[in-house]
Amino acid sequence: MQLKRSFIIANRLSSWRAGTDCCHWEGVSCDMVSGRVISLDLSDMNLMSRRRLDPALFDLTSLRNLNLAYNDFTGVRLPESGFERLTDLLHLNFSRSGVSGQIPLEIARLKKLVTLDFSGNYRLYFLESSFLSNLRELRLDSVDIRRGGSNWSVVLAHNVHKLEILSLSQCGISGKVPEFFAELSSLRILDLSTNYLEGQFPTKIFQLKSLKKLDVSHNPNLSINLPDFPDGNSLETLNLASTNLSYHLLSSFVNLKSLKSLSISTAGTSKELPSLIGDLPSLTELELTRSGSNWEKPVLSWVGNLKQLTGLTLDHYDFSQSAPSWIGNLTNLAHLEMLNCDMSKPIPNQIGNLTKLISLEFTGSDFFGQQIPSWIGNLTKLTSLGISDCSCSGSIPSTIGNLTQLEELYITDNMELNGTIPRSLFALPRLKFVELESNWLSGSLEDIHAPLSSSLLTIDLSENQLTGPIPKSFFHLTNLENLSLESNKLTGLIPKSFFHLTNLEYLSLESNKLTGPIPKSFFHLTNLKYLSLESNKLTGTIEFSSIWRLKSLYFLSLSNNLISLTDDEGETVPLPLPNINYLHLASCSLRKLPVALRYLEALLELDLSSNQISGVIPSWIWENWKGQLQSLNLSSNMFTTLEKSPSLVNMTYLYLLDLSFNRIEGSIPIPVTTSIEVALDYSNNCFSSIVPNFGIYIENATYINFSNNKLSDHVPSSICNANKLIILDISSNNFSGSVPPCLTESVSLRVLRLRENKFHGVLPENIKEGCKLQSIDVNGNQIEGKLPRSLSNCRDLELLDVDNAFGGPIPKSLGKLVLLHGLNLSYNVFTGQIPSQLSSLTQLESLDLSWNKLSGEIPYELTSLTYLGSLNLSYNNLTGRIPQGNQFLAFPNSSFDGNVHLCGMPLSKKCDTPGSTFASASPHSEPNANTVEDQQPYKVDKLGDI
Repeated sequence: MQLKRSFIIANRLSSWRAGTDCCHWEGVSCDMVSGRVISLDLSDMNLMSRRRLDPALFDLTSLRNLNLAYNDFTGVRLPESGFERLTDLLHLNFSRSGVSGQIPLEIARLKKLVTLDFSGNYRLYFLESSFLSNLRELRLDSVDIRRGGSNWSVVLAHNVHKLEILSLSQCGISGKVPEFFAELSSLRILDLSTNYLEGQFPTKIFQLKSLKKLDVSHNPNLSINLPDFPDGNSLETLNLASTNLSYHLLSSFVNLKSLKSLSISTAGTSKELPSLIGDLPSLTELELTRSGSNWEKPVLSWVGNLKQLTGLTLDHYDFSQSAPSWIGNLTNLAHLEMLNCDMSKPIPNQIGNLTKLISLEFTGSDFFGQQIPSWIGNLTKLTSLGISDCSCSGSIPSTIGNLTQLEELYITDNMELNGTIPRSLFALPRLKFVELESNWLSGSLEDIHAPLSSSLLTIDLSENQLTGPIPKSFFHLTNLENLSLESNKLTGLIPKSFFHLTNLEYLSLESNKLTGPIPKSFFHLTNLKYLSLESNKLTGTIEFSSIWRLKSLYFLSLSNNLISLTDDEGETVPLPLPNINYLHLASCSLRKLPVALRYLEALLELDLSSNQISGVIPSWIWENWKGQLQSLNLSSNMFTTLEKSPSLVNMTYLYLLDLSFNRIEGSIPIPVTTSIEVALDYSNNCFSSIVPNFGIYIENATYINFSNNKLSDHVPSSICNANKLIILDISSNNFSGSVPPCLTESVSLRVLRLRENKFHGVLPENIKEGCKLQSIDVNGNQIEGKLPRSLSNCRDLELLDVDNAFGGPIPKSLGKLVLLHGLNLSYNVFTGQIPSQLSSLTQLESLDLSWNKLSGEIPYELTSLTYLGSLNLSYNNLTGRIPQGNQFLAFPNSSFDGNVHLCGMPLSKKCDTPGSTFASASPHSEPNANTVEDQQPYKVDKLGDI
């Protein structure tokens, strides 16, 4: 019973009752002699846990089978100890359960273990240890085994001679395929797909007599030469797609008499392929993927002769010249997939004659605006239909109502698919899953009338143009588990009738125009795991005690409404609390932190931004969640201090910390995190200090914003450790010293904002080729010297703002920055002429060269800058006629003020020679020395951020 209490139960363990015989509980099996529990199979029972595996699990020391697969233990880290107590264990399965951390090394002590399956847990990693000598089955798909080093295969070789199944798909492994796999004489299944394998694949593996399935697909650098397969080869499934397959010995296919499923990539050299595949007597499933860099049109008509096929997949083929009408010859097809194909020719009507089809999928195949064909309605045996990301237009055909066997319908990501949803669709009697998201469907949901299919489990109509209220007919769907209506134009109240949907687990109504209060009936949906009502116009007051009743809830977002959340509990906390992972309560009129918040032990993301919370940020935030919190957003509140004023906080997995737009004083808290990437925003506060040498703690930072604080001193050179940094904004502080050279040398940095500080010295001069900067803003500092010519190496630059004390001529090389949208060189002491090379900046929208000492004529070539919307050349020593043409005809007097020797429109001063293009000042005349220096107006920034 202790184990039961550790789970969030979804009514699947109702037989587990105190005082009853546990041997009769669901998922439990006992030894008939001793009565001890020998099997615990709780797979796919909708169990959730956000804390840890309860130690009571390891008290079942007679267990032979432990299966917790296909549950939701997201955030649960596997314990380092406990498994070693299960010494009789034969089968251990945690596949697709969401567990994270390191696979415990103690499992290596389980000498009787026969099968081990941790597949599908992408947060897991594996440090090699001695494998188990009795192991017959090892599945680690999606588990990171790279951390164990390159000798993982050596350890396998010495320990698993009896292995029958080895599955290491998507494990990130690289290098050569070990030769020793060919010595695993009992091997039946080998899956090394979707890795980074390279070199020559050992041909002896193909010849293993027991091998039934081999999958090394999606290893593009893996070279494969087929062997001379012996008679009696037992291979049934062979997947070599997206590998470097040699077609030299394709004739050896003839001996694969047992082959049922074949997946390969075709190239222009495979002319003998048709006859060879045609001679495979057992072949029923064929997957062909176009390979090679050439785009020659495929010749696949021979596939139409393989009339025994029941399954066909065609991937990345171009049928723009000839539609594959030959598919109509495959009258035994039950499964047809056409993925990422060019279907610009009309979709073959012959497919509509394949009346044995059970599943049909066109994902990623470009229909080029064609409508979904009405003959779809002829395929009356279809149980699954997918038409996603196909650029189809028109409306969903009403003939879809003929598909009375349909169970799954996926028509998604077709932004030109419009019109209303056929009324008959939701009445299909066997329909379980309807996903129509990300189209342009319209009409009122009120038009969806009962009777609706009582089999419906999932309805996803998100990201369309649907209107009207939530229909009453939905509330008769008592089996419904998932309902997503987000990002539409729904109006009206949220119906109270939601309480009828007692099996509902996922509900998203976000980003609509719903109004009124949130019904109290919502808080009786005890199976609800995911609830998002954000970005509507909901009103009223909600008490936190109501939210805590949703014991299964792991995701809650009420952000950006007009509601008020109140903490009615005082200091009393209603236990047990739900194991919430994601809590988003932005703009909910909160005035204090909820009392129960500190007791949410499983929290991964917390967003309390844009409320009115004031006072102290408590230290328990860093202490309680240091080993789990991933995202913390407390921005736009009224916090003033941090309890204990920490300069470093240990937040192992944090990837976002946003404390911006508060009133926080003291030291900036820098998280010590192991996250691959982290974004930090402390802007618009009153922070006055930061830990010295802070750069050593932020090496994984991609975004740092310290702007608008009271920070001072030098920027430490350790900031160069942040080699993933994309955006750095430390503007509007009191930083001093020189600009660290690494900031202009970084290969990752895109945006650099240092404006309004006290930097001095010169900008680093040797900016290297490959500079990726898109925005440089050092406005309002005291940097001097020449503007580096090597800035021209920053070819991606879109904004350059350098109001400082730069002198010398404007580098002509700036003309190479052809992506510039904004250039501000104002308030410097640049001399010489305006370079005509600036006319190459054809994307330029704003140019400010005011308040310098520029002389000479305005280059006529600048009139070619047709995107230029703002020009300021005022307060220089420019001479001659203002160029006339294009944008220059629209600029006001203020663009040219303070240049006493300029003439022509828009100035009232006429030029000496009306017919000339330019009127030069006398070569002996001196510019008015008082023109610039004697006038000191306030500075106005005209360039925005890019």
